[in-house]
Amino acid sequence: MNTFTSLCSVGFLARFSYALARNPVLPLFALYLGAGPEAIGLAVGISTVTGIFFNGGMHFTQVHTISSVIKDSEERFFLP
Repeated sequence: MNTFTSLCSVGFLARFSYALARNPVLPLFALYLGAGPEAIGLAVGISTVTGIFFNGGMHFTQVHTISSVIKDSEERFFLP
């Protein structure tokens, strides 16, 4: 397995594990803790909103998030 394939595999596994832990596991964990439907919806909503704004462009569907705009506005340093 070459370096490119290894990096692609690691990237895929990182994104897949993040999505797997966030989408199906979070509501089930809240249900296990005894949360009602409203609390589960609130937890999923908060998780989604924080993922959109503070993710830094991890998802392909997000064009400009707050953190990516801040990163782009910072001065860039070039190595000699």
